[in-house]
Formats: sequence, structure tokens, C-alpha cells
Amino acid sequence: MKILYISDSYTQRGNSAAIRNNALVKGFIDLGHSVDVLTVKYPDRDISPYLQNGNIQYSELWNWTVRDKMAVVAKKNKIIGFLKGCYRALRKVVLFPDLCYKWPSIIVAEDYSDYDVMISSSDNKTSHFVGKKIKKANPSLKWLQIWGDPWFEDVNIKGIDKLRIPYYERQLLSLADKIVYISLPTADYMRNKYQRFASKIFFVPRSYYTSYVYDVPQDNERHIVYTGSIHAAYGRNMNDLINSVEKFNQKGGTKWVIDFYGFIDEQVKASISSVYVQFHKGVDMDALETIYKDSNILLFISNKSSSTQIPGKLYDYLGTSSLVLCLVNNKTDSIAGFLRGIGSKCYLVENNEDAISSALIELETLSLMQCPPCLDYSPQKIAKEIIDVIEK
Repeated sequence: MKILYISDSYTQRGNSAAIRNNALVKGFIDLGHSVDVLTVKYPDRDISPYLQNGNIQYSELWNWTVRDKMAVVAKKNKIIGFLKGCYRALRKVVLFPDLCYKWPSIIVAEDYSDYDVMISSSDNKTSHFVGKKIKKANPSLKWLQIWGDPWFEDVNIKGIDKLRIPYYERQLLSLADKIVYISLPTADYMRNKYQRFASKIFFVPRSYYTSYVYDVPQDNERHIVYTGSIHAAYGRNMNDLINSVEKFNQKGGTKWVIDFYGFIDEQVKASISSVYVQFHKGVDMDALETIYKDSNILLFISNKSSSTQIPGKLYDYLGTSSLVLCLVNNKTDSIAGFLRGIGSKCYLVENNEDAISSALIELETLSLMQCPPCLDYSPQKIAKEIIDVIEK
């Protein structure tokens, strides 16, 4: 099968969506398919040398060097800084649907009839707008859309976007031949919301990029590791975990340490004050193996209760040898149901201090055990599921 794959999030260093997209393309190639990738050219410093699967065709959107120099000047000059603040206020109006909004206008919708299928993948949503332009020029070309989240329900949607996004989301979904959501609760939600599209909406999870088989550390200092971004808007409650760890460590003996790797919202970071929490910069693929080898437990935290999103880091965890501690809002909600279906690698705990404190006692022993990667989430397995959806 010859596949045209579209994603602006494809080569960025330390980007969860880029890892997901590369993993899927890697799976297609391993199964013998040919993949051409359309993506955006980011500055060299932001590009990962490890995320380069497929035949990549770049689009240049703007002069990033000039943009960076303007940012430096803005920090030193209050007037320019003020203008930059005004720009940020208008950005949501002008830069729609996202920072890559110019991409569809420079794409030449040539004859793509030699492809068997076109796949556009968010985030960002501009990838689907590029797909729309190509689909209109090639109406017989099969188009499969991959969505991480329902667009309108994204926690960051505010202001004028609340008015225009429903129209564009509905339009994009109507033009697709098949639609895939990588979260089962989200797929169920969208089938119910857009019942006329229900027959072409499917759930296929994302895969891990590669498996990491290692011996779990056996030291008295046990590390709970979180790799990924944390924003205040996500509503992820970490305070009860931190409080529980502090109380546990006061007893002496085994000591728990929580390591965060990635961007942490300043508002969130300011609310955390504990000697048992360590913050680290985000890392690229080459450093993940070392980080995972130093972990006893990998941490998953549900978004606020209204969200159906499954953060991508969970799937990366499934390729490791560590147990995954899943802090959920409610053990009976749809997110908990999905996690329970993964099996024993996911250890579910309600995200409150009493439940976590009790769990840490059992995890003192479980954290020394090796939990093999879940092969059901390998790149090849997930790529095969996508092919099955295309051929339905």
C-alpha cells in the first residue's frame, strides 16, 4: 500500500505527537508499506535525529531565525514586549487553527491518485486542513483522519474559538472516509455526539515507539517517573501523591522520589514544594532508555474529570519494563475502564491521599518487579489495525 501521511508534528524533539506519528509510520514500513510524509520544517535545534521515518517532504513556513531574534529583543525592551503581548492576544484570532495556519496555502494540491490512502494526523489541527485541500483536488483518494482529542472539548479552547471550531470540526469529519481516535472514551463520545458519522468513527490506540527491556532498580530509593508536559489547564492533581510520598518517607526505610521530565507550567511548579520531587528538562528519544532504566514506577495522571483524553505518554510507558501507576479521578469512569482493559501493567489508584497512601505500601514490593512491554501496543500491531480500518 502507498500511503501519504500528513502531520506538522513529526520531527520535533521531545514531542509526544511526533513520537506517535513516527511510531505509526515505522509500523507501516515494517509491514512492507511505502510512506511519504508531508510535514513542516522546524529549526534544526528542534528536530530529533531519531524521528525520521519514511520519505519526508518539508514545507518552509517562515523565517524562524528572525522570529527568534524578535523574541530576544522583546525580552529586553518593554515596548516591544508590550506589542508582543498584544500579538499573543490576537494570535488566537489570526493564527487559526494554530501556528502552522499558512501551511495549507503553500501546499500544491497536485495529482495524488497514485496513493492508496491519505492519512492526516493531529496535533496540530492544520494537518487536517492540508488533507482537506488535497482531498478536494483528489476526491477519489481515501482519506483517514487520526485525532488525539475531540477538538471542541480541548481544555485550551477559549474565546472566539468556542464559536468557530464546532463548524470546522464538523466539516472536517464530514469529508473523511474514516476517522480514528486514539482514546476509546473519546471515540465513544464522538460517535454519540456526531451520530451521522458514527459508522466511520473507530478507536485505534497509539503505540509505543520502541520497547525498552531492562532490569528494574532494586535500591531502597524508589523512583516514580513522569515523562511529559503538565499544564494547569489539564487539571491533573499531583498534590495528593506528593503528600502521600512525604508521609510515607517520614517512616524511614524505603524512600520514594518523584522525577518529572518535561515542561511544567510555572503555576503548577509554584504549587509544589517537596524535597522528594525533582524537576528535569524534557529529553529526546536517546535519553528515554536511561530514564526508564532508572525508574521503578512510571506515572500516569488523568486529566480533570470532564476529559476523555488518554495522554500519549501512557503508550510510551507500555513499551517499558516498569509498572505504571495510574492515578484516576474515579475507578468507575471511562478512563479507568480503558486502563483496566490493558491488564496488570497498569496499577489503578483513585487520585486521593488515602488511596495513594495505602497503595504505596503495596507498591513498595511491586516496584521491584519487572513488567514486560505490552506487545498489543507495538508499532506493527497498531499499524495493522489502521490498515484494517482503511480496508473496511
